[in-house]
Amino acid sequence: MQDFWDFMKLVLICSTVFWGLFIMLLSLPQSKLRYVLLSIYSKTCFALTLLMVLYIISPIDLIPDFIAFLGQIDDAAAFVQAFFTGVTGLVSTYYQNKFYDQYIE
Repeated sequence: MQDFWDFMKLVLICSTVFWGLFIMLLSLPQSKLRYVLLSIYSKTCFALTLLMVLYIISPIDLIPDFIAFLGQIDDAAAFVQAFFTGVTGLVSTYYQNKFYDQYIE
């Protein structure tokens, strides 16, 4: 049992060092890691927006539309989520392009 806890301490120390270095690299102004993460984040936001739009269009709902008021709230909440996720994707794409123009080129 003591070997397990020694191993867990080692895992905790290594993961703390890893995440500390990751955050330090991310905070550097000219780090390409920031550009890569913004690129991944913006693509993920656009993919989630597309999935939400497909959910709104599809006839399969979490709460069916024939249930009065709750079915429409379900679609409205999906629309609001899609809107804000799309806006977040646009903002992150803007910052990605701004970062690329400022530091990488």
